[in-house]
Parts: sequence; C-alpha cells; structure tokens
Amino acid sequence: MFFPEAMTEVELIVPSKDLLAVTKVLGKHGVFHQIDSTYLGLENLGPNTWQERAAAYSTLERRIQVLMQNLNLQEEYSGPADFETVAELEPLQSAVDRIEEDVKKTSDQLNEEKKKLEQLESQLHQLEPIADANVDVGALRQSQYMYSVLGILPAENVSRLQTSLSRVPHAFFTLREDPKRPVVWLLGPRSNSDVIERAVKSAYLNPLSLPEEFHGTPAQINEGLRKAIEASKQRISELNATLTKLA
Repeated sequence: MFFPEAMTEVELIVPSKDLLAVTKVLGKHGVFHQIDSTYLGLENLGPNTWQERAAAYSTLERRIQVLMQNLNLQEEYSGPADFETVAELEPLQSAVDRIEEDVKKTSDQLNEEKKKLEQLESQLHQLEPIADANVDVGALRQSQYMYSVLGILPAENVSRLQTSLSRVPHAFFTLREDPKRPVVWLLGPRSNSDVIERAVKSAYLNPLSLPEEFHGTPAQINEGLRKAIEASKQRISELNATLTKLA
C-alpha cells in the first residue's frame, strides 16, 4: 500500500557549466525529483536549451533502439553508470547516420535477394510437371501466328476439351502421361485464341505460366535454375554475415 509523503519544493538556480555536476550530486541522493519548469507555469523563463537537448538525445536513442531491433540485438548497457560529461550530439548523430545507412543498404539487398530466391524456387516448382518433356519451352511462345497453352488438365476432361475445339483447327499433345492429371500442350491459330481460351477454362485446364527468359528444354532450364538458386543462397549467407559484422 502507498502512503503520501511530505514533499518540499526547491528551486535551484545553477550556472549552465555546473548543471551536470549538480544534477549528478542530487541524483545520487535518490530523493530529489526533478520536474520540467513548464509544468510549474514558468514558460516565460526563456528558451530551455536543456529541454531541447534532452529531446534530441531521446530521438537519437529511439533510432539506436530501432537499429538494434533490426540487428536482433538485446539492449545491454556496459561500463559504469557514473558519468562526468555528456557526449556531444553532433558526432553521435554522424555515427548513427553512417550505421543506419550501412544497415539499410545491406538489409535492402538481403530482402531483394530473398525475393529473388523465392521467385527462382517458384519457377523451378512450375517446371516440375514437365521436367521430362523433350520440348523447347521457348518455342511455345515464339510463333507469330499460333496460339498455345501449356498446362495440367484433369484426365476426365480431355475429351470435353477436344469436343469444344472440334470446329477449330488445333493440335493437342500430351507432354507427360498421368492417369489423373496429364501435362498437355494445346496449339491453334492465333485468330481463334478467344475460342481456345473458353474451351480451356471450361475443361479446367490449369495453365503453367513460364517466364519469358526461359529457353531450351525443361531439363536444361532446371539445371540453370538450380545453379542460380545456389548462387542466391550463397549471396544471402554473405549478406547475413555482413549484418552480423555490423551488429
């Protein structure tokens, strides 16, 4: 339970050069509660430079705390709590500016590399259904007059798709046999692309969206993707090591 304690209000007028020393002595007693002069309605005493400095230190402290969070560091204070002087703001701010820039640059590169790795792994996953197909993936997109769709189709819908396209010139290839979900390649005149698209949707064909930079057979592309994935993982490891060094 808390009980009220009798307090005495004391106003001290101290030369600016002695402010730190006086505050240090008073703080050691543990009984002197300092308050902002504006709280007492004394705003007209003139500009409070110490209040401004305190706000600047507080802002700097928050920036350092954010940096520590980004670097997964715990807040720990080393050295004696005693002090003789207060560090000057300018060199501290310059140091924090430099560290923030280094951490941000490395963090941004790390995030970009992680996105790149995720994309590469997604592309590798997309190619899995046609990994054994002996077909040039680039050729599927290069025809000026032909429209093609590569995708996975429920086996029971194959006849439905072919019936829907019975009046449209087309070619239908099964790139990978599967009793439930074969991988198919559908080819027709570009002038009939709208009809082909409707037929594809009604048959629930799931298209495989392959990036423009893919060329060669799926096996060749897979090999290139795996090498790119290993290189990306190595780059991520290096950037993590840089962040550890910065921490």
